[in-house]
Amino acid sequence: MSLHRTVSVVLSVIFHLVLCFPGLSQEEMHISIDGDRFMPGDTMKMQCEVPEWVSGNRNGVLHVWIQDTQNRNVWKLRYPVMKGTVSPQLLIEASLPPGQYAFYCQLHTQPFYINAKLKEKYRQDSIMVTMQVKNDDLITGALAVKDQQKFWLGKIIFEEQATVFFSPYKNAKINYIDAAIATPLDSSFTPIADTTILVKIGNAVGESETDTSYQVNFDYFTGNDLGTLKNVEVVAKKKTEIEKFNETTTTGYFKSDNAYIFGGTENQFTANISIFDYLRGRVPGLQFARGNFPGSYSVTWRGLSPDFFLNEMGVTAETLALVSPADVAMIKVFRPPFMGAFLGGPGGAIAVYTHQGGAGYGNGKFYANKFVVNGYTPLVYRLSGISTQ
Repeated sequence: MSLHRTVSVVLSVIFHLVLCFPGLSQEEMHISIDGDRFMPGDTMKMQCEVPEWVSGNRNGVLHVWIQDTQNRNVWKLRYPVMKGTVSPQLLIEASLPPGQYAFYCQLHTQPFYINAKLKEKYRQDSIMVTMQVKNDDLITGALAVKDQQKFWLGKIIFEEQATVFFSPYKNAKINYIDAAIATPLDSSFTPIADTTILVKIGNAVGESETDTSYQVNFDYFTGNDLGTLKNVEVVAKKKTEIEKFNETTTTGYFKSDNAYIFGGTENQFTANISIFDYLRGRVPGLQFARGNFPGSYSVTWRGLSPDFFLNEMGVTAETLALVSPADVAMIKVFRPPFMGAFLGGPGGAIAVYTHQGGAGYGNGKFYANKFVVNGYTPLVYRLSGISTQ
């Protein structure tokens, strides 16, 4: 069954499936790649099989972390393992640097789902959800709100990203839903099986034989490998307000200093119509164009589309355009690649932080009721070079 048909079938019963979490016992996983050297234009075919899952109804996730052992580029891909099997294909682009690549494959038991909790008292027993997937199809339904204001949306298969909207079950003049969400696909996990496969791509000048002793450096994927600076003289100085805000507010990958940082702690954004109007001309290579309807923007950075975040929650460009500049405390424009984004953020990222710390906006108050969530890598994916500059 093709992925498109799989998406249609799974999404059609999205609200009737029960998510099962198997134990973390070690599983037998068979991973194969149809060659040990590939050239630009080739298609790399992978095959994953979990024998104990094939005859049953167990599903999971195959995470494939790819590391260029010479150039330190990294990719984080993930695929749905349906009834024990998945067969991804990687199209090798000419821009991929030649050399040795390590494919670190990990098996994870928990498919995509969203755990959510309402921040304020909600008196209805159901909440409405609308999900817009890549092909702009809309899926709607009702989710039960359990004790402690919790609800969940589970077992969904979709490619790349989807936008999820939550709203009151009964019609309301204002969408007052204010929620916090979490998904295991974007969280740390313990693999129940893993293996590393080394392959060569292209013809590197003066390359040696495959280094079978190579070990995956996980610090590249977590952002902890910052290198060592030599002969650096450190001079202490008093931190500015925006430096204090950046230090105390940002988390994880968002703490990276590989970014343009603009401070709004003294309300210097207020004279602009939107934060995009403020950024225009301030970041080399960052281009903005207004869309065909109010509040819409087309944003590119040296030809690629950046990811967008509001208080470290993935959103759309339209959502950022709705945020009043007066409410913005800080903007960070991360140079590509930005590993805090889906598929490594080859187009970089624009992260906006508000004074209130909300994740959505409407009627003069911030509400978290619209989220952009990361799904699975397309089964046919173009593996291309990522600029490290």
